[in-house]
Amino acid sequence: MSLLVIFFAYDSFSGEKEQGTLRQSLANSLPRWKVVMGKLLGGFGTITVFLAFSMLVASLIVSFYPRIQFTADDWIRVFLIFFVSIQYLAVFYTLGIMVSIITNRSAATLLVLVQLWIVLTIVVPNGSSLIIQLINPVKIPTIEEMSIQIAKINAEENKEHNELGIVNTNEKAYQRGIINKKYSEKMYSQVYLPKSNILTREAKQVQSTKLLSPTGIYERIVSRLAKTDFDEYDFFQQGVFNYWKTASAYNLYSTFSEHVEIPEELQVTESPV
Repeated sequence: MSLLVIFFAYDSFSGEKEQGTLRQSLANSLPRWKVVMGKLLGGFGTITVFLAFSMLVASLIVSFYPRIQFTADDWIRVFLIFFVSIQYLAVFYTLGIMVSIITNRSAATLLVLVQLWIVLTIVVPNGSSLIIQLINPVKIPTIEEMSIQIAKINAEENKEHNELGIVNTNEKAYQRGIINKKYSEKMYSQVYLPKSNILTREAKQVQSTKLLSPTGIYERIVSRLAKTDFDEYDFFQQGVFNYWKTASAYNLYSTFSEHVEIPEELQVTESPV
């Protein structure tokens, strides 16, 4: 829609200059600021109608989808996203009006605006990753390096299992479960979590450089409102890990509590929600 509003605005003044209608309008006692405000308000109204319609359709789809239940807080966030989206589109519409005032031919106006749109919405945001890699390169573990770490942890786990011997008692079965839990946590904390943290840190740096563009600012605000930003992602990842640790402790407790003495930290009597 940011590209669409450019096509609404590009010939607002330059088109009237070519046709001669702007000169006729200004020959009367009509103040120039009223002409500009009329164009702006008319364009903003049209943009708002288009955006409201698309948001309404999306909201209806969400409302009738049985597996999604929005709370009052969620709907407030949807409204705020709608409000921010209007501001974002207004930036491009105002830019279109400004260039249309400066130029004299509508074709030239459109050419300039499309080039500006490409720079602001594509070049700057997508070039941010390259800029960050050049200025502050981040070392991301390769698949080979991760495979070596995984193989080393698996070897340590197999060694403990072999030392445990044949599982023929509840005590040994419980010990095997403890070994599995310990090395699963080690795999996550030493292999997957560090890589996730590195990628998140790099993505945050890229996101900061995107703030040079209105598109970057818009994405930052909306992702925060939608709870899809990187802070929420880290929170989600930690929640998944905590859930898994609690669930695995519950499985051990429910399976072996009647046969062996369970340490206090693993005495989880209810399955996590």
